[in-house]
Amino acid sequence: MNMSGTKDHNKIIITRFCYAPNGTFGMLQYNDFKSFTVEPPWKDNMPFISCIPDGEYIAKWHRSPKFGPTLAVEGGTVSIFQSSEHDRSHIVFHLGNWPRNFEGCIGLGRKFKCVSGDIGVSSSMVTVKEFLELANEEDNIPLIIKATEGAKL
Repeated sequence: MNMSGTKDHNKIIITRFCYAPNGTFGMLQYNDFKSFTVEPPWKDNMPFISCIPDGEYIAKWHRSPKFGPTLAVEGGTVSIFQSSEHDRSHIVFHLGNWPRNFEGCIGLGRKFKCVSGDIGVSSSMVTVKEFLELANEEDNIPLIIKATEGAKL
């Protein structure tokens, strides 16, 4: 607990450490759970090809037609569903090992890896499953996405 008596846990914090031309990478922490994150590169928040901006969001349970029950990101320029008031929609946590597996969404993995010059993560399916099972009892989870010192764009 912090000094005000509120809990510091039950937040999802993604600390991005690498904004590369071919992908964005970070570390996710949710209570005692930790994993690597993989996203598309930063391309000025353009739909389907860019990661979302650093900022404060809410992770809400959503049944994705493509990925089933998962957490969707909402807040700032991002909405779960398309809206004229938001630049981005349908940003969810789902499996994938490489930035090319995502159209703006967030993937999780056990280890950071480089294969033939491609940077990604390993064991995405099991890592995403574990994360979603841990978050299963909560909804509207605060999500903070930030850059680590020195990793800003």
